[in-house]
Amino acid sequence: MSYESTDGKKHSVSVKISCSEELVLNRAGEGRALSEQVHIKGITAMKMGKANQKVLGRVGDDVRIDWGYLYLAVPGVVECGTEVFDDLYAVYAEATLDNEQLFILAYDDIDSITYFGESLKAYWKKDGKTIEDIILESAGDYKELKRKCDEFSERLYNDALTSGGGEYAELLLLAYRQVMAAHKLVIDKDGNNLYISKECFSNGCAATVDVTYPSSPMYLLYNTELLKGMLRPILKYAEMSAWKWDFAPHDVGTYPVLNGQTYCDNEENQMPVEECGNMIILIDAVCRREKNYSFANDNIRLLKLWSKYLEKYGEDPGNQLCTDDFAGHMPHNVNLSIKAVMGLIGFSDILKALGNTNEAERIEKVAREYADSVITAVIVLLLIGQEHLVLNTMQSGINFGTAMFLRLNFIKLKLINIKKNHCRMGFRLTVEKNIQNQIGKYGLRAYLKIKRSLNNLFIRFMQHLILCIHACQ
Repeated sequence: MSYESTDGKKHSVSVKISCSEELVLNRAGEGRALSEQVHIKGITAMKMGKANQKVLGRVGDDVRIDWGYLYLAVPGVVECGTEVFDDLYAVYAEATLDNEQLFILAYDDIDSITYFGESLKAYWKKDGKTIEDIILESAGDYKELKRKCDEFSERLYNDALTSGGGEYAELLLLAYRQVMAAHKLVIDKDGNNLYISKECFSNGCAATVDVTYPSSPMYLLYNTELLKGMLRPILKYAEMSAWKWDFAPHDVGTYPVLNGQTYCDNEENQMPVEECGNMIILIDAVCRREKNYSFANDNIRLLKLWSKYLEKYGEDPGNQLCTDDFAGHMPHNVNLSIKAVMGLIGFSDILKALGNTNEAERIEKVAREYADSVITAVIVLLLIGQEHLVLNTMQSGINFGTAMFLRLNFIKLKLINIKKNHCRMGFRLTVEKNIQNQIGKYGLRAYLKIKRSLNNLFIRFMQHLILCIHACQ
């Protein structure tokens, strides 16, 4: 905290920060919060947590952590204690400012994740450090840490400003913080990083593949190891006997307990094409970014299995869920068809890198045939005035952004111009003779109608595409 005099005169300024019981209880009043002052060298600190707590004991959606301890710390000797604020029990610290004063908020969750029966601790505990050690280090490193954070934010903002304008840059400054905050970093017993996401107000699922997928551009750009940490729980679970399906799991449990899906025996609630495509695309993207395909090779059995599923069901998916599960089951989903095409292309790319050229070429040929089929179906719908059917089955444009990353030749989107409040996209769908012949049957007027309809369709997804395009440049 800092202050600046607006009248040029010297003032006596103090700041008081209070943290209520809501930060350590699921909801205010659910249980009793206890506190105490703790002694950290050169630092005044208060500690607060729920009485009679059960570590990792609260599981589900729309729930909050009610185990572990919150710390409110201030370097130096300052006033601290407890109070009742708005009928809530709270701890506080109050300091007189000499230009500025650092207040530190920290949380020790004791154990972070249950991972197939084993309790895992947070990443920062890997070398045996305590929360007191971390608070002390943070106070000493604050200026350097803040400098690095400011540098990163400035670089991200300037890059985004160049790519998409001011509003886009401001959006990314918020989005990257949200994407980071949505995950918990832990290490498994083999020393592998696990980066676990939690769905909020969507069943509370943990390590969800179609949550990983839209967050992946940031990690492909900045840290592929964290992206691999998102994928490892799915890969481990899919190799277990408890997972009996020939497609990829949607998630690995309900946060913070990752012991397997709570609905693993129910095929109807799965997202088979969605998650098979997502997993193959993401693994291929990681390997491309790292220029090393060992991660794919280590999991080649599953990738082959999921590729076969896409080849069998991906061209025209049946009555399945996609990531927009709130829309319910939907047959003939255009988005899922595109996801399957990209998944097959991704696996073809992996096979090429691993030296299996013949199979790679065969799968690529299948993917191109499926792409033609999808584009033909879209064109027919547009010709007969059923644009809403296409719109209803396309989710957010993320698939097209990933298509650009994979450099697919049969779906080419060219970014022409991006301005602050307006963006235009030129596009070209490269189609084979069978599609050209169909267009020819309807003449120039029908062709122009198709072009206008497709242009309107893709512009709707432009905001989502910008992020993917920027990340994959």
